Amino acid sequence: MTEQNKLSDHELMKLLPFYVNQTLGQSERASVETYLQRSEEARKELVYLKELRQSLKQQPQATSPGELGLKRLQRQIKHLKTSGKEPEID
Repeated sequence: MTEQNKLSDHELMKLLPFYVNQTLGQSERASVETYLQRSEEARKELVYLKELRQSLKQQPQATSPGELGLKRLQRQIKHLKTSGKEPEID
């Protein structure tokens, strides 16, 4: 039995995001491609996922709160050093 026969349509539909991201193995990729040939619903989902991926790639990268917290802490330390105050410990 081939990989293609083992996977249900539902399982193949769940593989579409991985297909778009090009992270599937060769046999899974072939199974998804065969599924796309016969399923209009899958082709519509593929278009949606590709558009979503492109939209996300165009979004500016957000700075993580960790980086912001570190910068704030560094400013506070610098201020304390220049003011001669003792740091407050919570």
